[in-house]
Amino acid sequence: MPKIALRPRERKLLVGGIALILVVGLYVVVERPVSAYRQSSKDLVEARHNLTDAREWSKQVSEARQSERTIQDLARARGRGFVLFDFLEELLPQLGLRERANFHDRPLMASSRSVQVVELNIKGVSLQEVVDLFCRIHESKKLVVLRNLEWLKPMQNGKGLECRLFLASPKD
Repeated sequence: MPKIALRPRERKLLVGGIALILVVGLYVVVERPVSAYRQSSKDLVEARHNLTDAREWSKQVSEARQSERTIQDLARARGRGFVLFDFLEELLPQLGLRERANFHDRPLMASSRSVQVVELNIKGVSLQEVVDLFCRIHESKKLVVLRNLEWLKPMQNGKGLECRLFLASPKD
């Protein structure tokens, strides 16, 4: 077989072409694993964030379930047939607020049929008496919550405060 003689210019072009093919081939071969490695690093970071989020959500769900159990225990302890209106009928005279208080059921404000809502208006009351009322409601463990404190302001005559608040409690 006859030997092909290449001119120096052709040899340089051939060597450059082969080098270019090798570089491109090497890039294609190496680039895929490198990009897969980079993607797996990103996926790992995202998976760690997802795991942290899942643990936090699990903790929140556990706390919510415990809170729900606590509420159910309190509901059982207060007994069936609890009426918020009757509870206030008993509580306000004990605090000396019955003569200054006006309250009535607000069924239209109840978000569902499973909630009792009572509007309570008190005139000529001190801030300490309002705080005492809230403390007694809390200490009773009757599942009564302050739904809305619409206003708490000084009376026109300057003799104490007047307030309007809405108390809510789940029905049995």
